[in-house]
Amino acid sequence: MLLLESREFLGGLATNGYATGVAGMIEGICKEWLHKMKADGNLIDTPHTPAVDPENGKLMLEQMALQAGARIIYGVTVADCAVDNDLIRHVIGYSRSGRMEFKGRYFTDATGDAVLASGAGVPCEVGSPEFGGLNMSSTLAFRMANANLAKYREAANAWAADPERNPDRLPFSQFYAYLEKQAVAKGDLPLFIFPAALIYQVSGTQEDDADICVMTTHSMYCHNTDAEDVTRQILEQHQQIVWVESFLRKCVPGFERSRVTGIANMHGIRDSRRAMGQYVLKDTDVATGVKFPDGIARFPEFFDTHHPTSREHGFMRHIHVAEPVDSPFCRPAPGREELMHPFVNQGGYELRVDTSDYCEIPYRCLVPLGIDNMLLAGRCLSAEFHARQPCASSRYV
Repeated sequence: MLLLESREFLGGLATNGYATGVAGMIEGICKEWLHKMKADGNLIDTPHTPAVDPENGKLMLEQMALQAGARIIYGVTVADCAVDNDLIRHVIGYSRSGRMEFKGRYFTDATGDAVLASGAGVPCEVGSPEFGGLNMSSTLAFRMANANLAKYREAANAWAADPERNPDRLPFSQFYAYLEKQAVAKGDLPLFIFPAALIYQVSGTQEDDADICVMTTHSMYCHNTDAEDVTRQILEQHQQIVWVESFLRKCVPGFERSRVTGIANMHGIRDSRRAMGQYVLKDTDVATGVKFPDGIARFPEFFDTHHPTSREHGFMRHIHVAEPVDSPFCRPAPGREELMHPFVNQGGYELRVDTSDYCEIPYRCLVPLGIDNMLLAGRCLSAEFHARQPCASSRYV
């Protein structure tokens, strides 16, 4: 088995991207990885999103791959392939060695952008029809030191219980958005960036003086298969990191001494190309918890669609259906919502996921059309725009 990796470490966004909170994990290799990380003291083991130490996570994954008999070649970017009679004959990559060709009997496209599938002629989709082909908003995570998370949680709980500052009785999770809006009004933050900050403590650090990984920067109106636009997003998010560090130190309790100590070397792109397979996982499959005869993975989470255009809304937790569905999480659409649906009045009914249930990902989503010796992995699996979330990371497969 040969594993080609464009970077110098394994793990994707969970390690290289500082998206260290692993959500939705039930079983499989990811669970094995987390168990090993916990045994070594490199995991903050919370019920929903256990957080790995990203640096030790890279080393553990490398050990697991080597123990499984994989040969790893780092620094190879896959660019194309040669196809004959519906079979990939070899893959073309580029590295410091120059142009390289890799032959094999079977291939797996885990590029995230369906580079191999697209090069082999597999039909692909990009973006959402509802949003004119735009992709989801993207993120660049970063690492900080000297955060007092206990003080932050205490302040958030006090705000949530304060009827004057929080008359709508919003949960403490909305405290960050409240502080952002206050900072924008006072001129301490140039613009409202996102209504949430995912903050993951790094194992081995103390709650009152913690190292953390932070996800809050966002770029909107993204075309994630366009290198120039992705560069625009990264430059924009670099600037946002500067603003957020200043905002946290000045305006957020517990972060008075915090400082940026690292920036992820993998950009948080949530979707780009989706290769078409023998089955296309539907948005409604996820929402209604469909089970498949060839189901190979379970997804127990809500829709996590990061809004393509609206910083204020941030997330899209629902889809729209024309007719009501037998679900307690289906309701008539409230009507025109210019920020949530800026291009079209969706109407119909809003449908959300029942998180007490789960949908399955069928094996057919991994089998691309027109190629007989390739499988798909990660976010390029065969799925509709919102249903792409269960397929977004190999942790589920």
